[in-house]
Amino acid sequence: MAKLSKIFGSTSSVLARSLSDYVELRIGRGQEFIEDKGVRYVRVIDIVELGDIQPVTESLYRGDIVILNTRAIIERNREELRRMIEELKEITSASGGDIAGIAEDKIIVTPPSIKIART
Repeated sequence: MAKLSKIFGSTSSVLARSLSDYVELRIGRGQEFIEDKGVRYVRVIDIVELGDIQPVTESLYRGDIVILNTRAIIERNREELRRMIEELKEITSASGGDIAGIAEDKIIVTPPSIKIART
């Protein structure tokens, strides 16, 4: 451990330094995305209602990975969340993609070229 702290500095200074380097992603409802051909993105999308999955579908067909923040829909209407998950499962199945829960309020959806390891 001493060798690592010589290389990277103390844990607290690394943490303080690295936290200032992060930028919060605020990608959400109704925002337009600018695409470069051949470039794939990891998108974070807030889901508030069932209709919010349209950008998810579009992103999947462009080959992007999507992380869904479902906290708002969980707090608002769990039945609508269940319907949304079923619809997303149908979309990923039809497109050959994959879907998995990665936290209590986060879901990851991937295009056909990327599978989620469940180990």
